[in-house]
Amino acid sequence: MSLLTKIGFRCAVWMLTFCAVLISPVILIYGVPVAIGVVTDVTQSGLGPIATVLMADAAAWQQIRQA
Repeated sequence: MSLLTKIGFRCAVWMLTFCAVLISPVILIYGVPVAIGVVTDVTQSGLGPIATVLMADAAAWQQIRQA
């Protein structure tokens, strides 16, 4: 690889890192209340048992895949 290509890649990585650092607090600040609201809506609508079964199935599948 040429020197300019290496510099270009390195600049791109630093730019992506900088953007991720700037965006991550926004995701945390808005993501947590949205997740809480979704869970509240699911449980209030009576879909709690169905959601629990789906989450347990996904967790079991993840454990099987990792084994």
